[in-house]
Amino acid sequence: MNAEGVSDEEFLLRWNLNVDEIATMRAAGAPKEYNTARQPLVNLIDALSKRNDYRQIVIQKGEMVVSLQKGAPA
Repeated sequence: MNAEGVSDEEFLLRWNLNVDEIATMRAAGAPKEYNTARQPLVNLIDALSKRNDYRQIVIQKGEMVVSLQKGAPA
């Protein structure tokens, strides 16, 4: 296999996968991002943003303040 002008990533793909597998992987698009337990604030904000039983929620920890407000800003 000629590796000249091919990135390390491309070389490893070609070495480990067949042409159809590479095409399938590329057709799937960019990797998806998943929120995990390592991102508790992101998970909390995501869950709160889906609720409809409030107009405003303020989360504060020390100097950091996150405010969620439904509707147009006043």
